[in-house]
Amino acid sequence: MGFAVIRMSRKILFLQAPEINWNANVWFLELFHFSKERMNPSKPIELVSFKEVTNACPP
Repeated sequence: MGFAVIRMSRKILFLQAPEINWNANVWFLELFHFSKERMNPSKPIELVSFKEVTNACPP
């Protein structure tokens, strides 16, 4: 249950932000309004997670 609350909170914050938060760890794709032709109805993708991505380049 705890993960569902966190996921819903992330989704609400991402979708209701006045601008796209490009630094977010999770992107919810419904914000980007892809055309139906570009989506696979048998395997829809709701979000993309960048939680495991780290910056390997030195600052």
